[in-house]
Amino acid sequence: MADLERAELPIGVYQIVGPGCCNRCTTYDSVSDQVICGCWDDKKGNHLDSFIARIESIYGSNGKNPNSVYYTEYMAAVNFFKAMKELKENHDRQRNKGD
Repeated sequence: MADLERAELPIGVYQIVGPGCCNRCTTYDSVSDQVICGCWDDKKGNHLDSFIARIESIYGSNGKNPNSVYYTEYMAAVNFFKAMKELKENHDRQRNKGD
């Protein structure tokens, strides 16, 4: 996995730095729906839904290491990523209507 912290990113790629126990950079590519976070690799494309399931399984109330602070931090990042993807999709739809 590449270290994308402080990288110049293309449109549609977003980063959050600091969530979780290691304060790492979490990157989301909204174009390919791929999350890059530390050494996590689900071997299935690292899609956002898979990342959410991973956060639930570790930091959620029934997870391996329940932690409401880390869970809340990651879920805030997920909500940001979802909102940015939706904004980009809406913008693309509006732009395509004008064509």
